[in-house]
Amino acid sequence: MPSGPLKIVLTPEALGEALLDPASQILLQAWRDERVQPIVCRSLLVRYFRLLRRLTLPERLLRWWGYWLASAPKVTILPDPTESDSLPEVSLAHDSSANAVHIVTWHRAGLTQTSGSTESETPRWTTIQDMADN
Repeated sequence: MPSGPLKIVLTPEALGEALLDPASQILLQAWRDERVQPIVCRSLLVRYFRLLRRLTLPERLLRWWGYWLASAPKVTILPDPTESDSLPEVSLAHDSSANAVHIVTWHRAGLTQTSGSTESETPRWTTIQDMADN
């Protein structure tokens, strides 16, 4: 079992849910307490910041989130995936250097196990609530 925080790939929708829904803030608390660590790339960061802009956060909070979302102690930063995938979180989760365990999303509809021979070998789609329950 790896030591350190649980590596996750956080979809922008899950980040939005964690920011807006008090019941989902458990994800942000786990991140703050270093129990989880998001894996990010440039294209995913761009999507996060578009979301934060749409939420009309003040500049001070945008800078604060910029620190959290792009600083090496808070996240694992990987290069953008080379394949043209519309969902970089899927590519990141399958990157062998990422060691991601979960792709965290906001909704239960359409969740499927990612390809692979066993659950322990590949990241799995999960919701914030499912993570909180475990």
